[in-house]
This record gives sequence, structure tokens and C-alpha cells, in this order.
Amino acid sequence: MKVWKSTVVAVLMSVVSSASAGVYDAVRAKAEMTLVATGTIDVSPDGTVTAYTLDEAAKLPPAVGKVTDRAAASWRFEPVLVDGKAVPARTRMSLRIIARKSADADTYEIEIAKADFRVDTPPEERPNRRKIERPVYPMPAARSDMGGVVYIVAKIGRDGRVVDAFAEQVNLTTVDRERAMDGWRNMLANAALRAAREWTFDPPTRGDEVDEPFWQVRIPFSFIAQGRSAPSYGQWELYVPGPRQRAPWMNAADFDASSSDAIAGDDIAPVGKGMLRLLTSLNGS
Repeated sequence: MKVWKSTVVAVLMSVVSSASAGVYDAVRAKAEMTLVATGTIDVSPDGTVTAYTLDEAAKLPPAVGKVTDRAAASWRFEPVLVDGKAVPARTRMSLRIIARKSADADTYEIEIAKADFRVDTPPEERPNRRKIERPVYPMPAARSDMGGVVYIVAKIGRDGRVVDAFAEQVNLTTVDRERAMDGWRNMLANAALRAAREWTFDPPTRGDEVDEPFWQVRIPFSFIAQGRSAPSYGQWELYVPGPRQRAPWMNAADFDASSSDAIAGDDIAPVGKGMLRLLTSLNGS
């Protein structure tokens, strides 16, 4: 799906206005824009999608709806089993939409880059936030207008305290030279981890995982440069994705079941429970 560059060029200008000419040229040459769209899908016992909706669809660029319409029509999931029997399921979804510059300088190509599909879980069957303080914005990053999003996975003990935390991924929303961006990612990650180790949660009180020795959750935290505001739902923003890494205690299945940076906003996303496995291509045939 292609869109005219005017739909993203204003955002691109706003995030590189203070950069050097050389950095701006590099951004313009390889810019990726992104937004996260959320919604709900209904899955039949055989894993096909019977219906889907996008939240606040009117706020999303029209091209996003066309891309998701095409993709959802061909999605097929591993069936949801209850007592060994396949059953219908209603699932929340969160989609990371990417606009990449095409070979044609006048257009961007839009696709679904990442996705998170999970069955709704009652609050009493998952950890819930008790005390979560936002990280302190590191002064060097703030002074340099360096923004980003840190995706933290936290390991929660039986008493509701965080016994370990790990930065799975850091995506920047401001561009700098490649080597410098590695340093900014580390700085923002360390700030988020310092805060995460002080968080507390209310453990689940019933359900299949109530007796587990620990629980895991993912939470994204944004660092927004001075003079800017968090993008509203459906608004494009610059996207410089960082590498994704697995927490030392996390098994491969839980790591592969979802994409950390497909989580919307400041949502708390339980890890290892209620995830649906997509068997077909994310963007359809």
C-alpha cells in the first residue's frame, strides 16, 4: 500500500529541524514512520478470523484500514483450546504500522511490521499495577532533544515486587549518528530500569497462574523531548527501532509469542499467558 509523502513529511521535518544538514539528509533517505493501531478480532474454532474492528478507526489514516482489511482476511491462528477442545475466541490486537520510503521518491509503502494478539484476561488473573513511578528523563538526553521508547520486561515475585527487570528494546524518536544513537539507547534504558526495579504490583488472585513462582509483564515508557508532545492515536511519528533482546530468565516461546514494540501506550502486557499464535503471514498473501 502506497501513500503520498506529504502524509509524513511534516512529521519528518519536526523531528530533524535541529539536526545538522548531514543528519537530515540521512533521515530523509531512510526514514520510517510509525503508529500503533489497536482493535479486536474474533477467531473461529478453526483459527480463521470471523470479524475484526479497529479502535477509533476514523482517527487512523485511510491507508491503515486498507492494509489491515487485506491482512485480516487471510490471517489464520493456532486454534484456542479449552479442555482440549477448539473454541471461538475474542482477542485484543495491537499492530505496529510502518511507512517506509519506496523506490519512488514521492511515495511511502505501508505495512504491518509487528503485532501482539492476546485473549482478554480478567484483572484478577494477571498482575496489576500498584505503584509505578515514571523514569527520570536523563538530563543529557533531554538537553539534546533525544526522545525514545524503552520496552521493559519485569519479573514479579510472589510479594508483588520486581525481582528483576530487563530492557528488551529501545526505539528512538529522534535521529542522530549511528554510534551516538547506541549511547542514547543505553542511557534511556538505564533510566527506565532504575525506575522499574522500584515498581510494585498486585499479584493475580485466581486462575491458572495464581500459584506460579513469579510473573512477567511488559511495559513501554516514553521519553518525550521538550517542546514536543506524545503523538495522538492515529498520528505518524519517526521510528528508529533498536535491536530486540531476550531477558535472561525468559524462555524462547514467551519471547517469540509477541513483539514488545507492538504494545500500545503505557499498557501492561502479561507475558506467557493468553497469546495467540499467527500461522500465516502478518501482511496477508
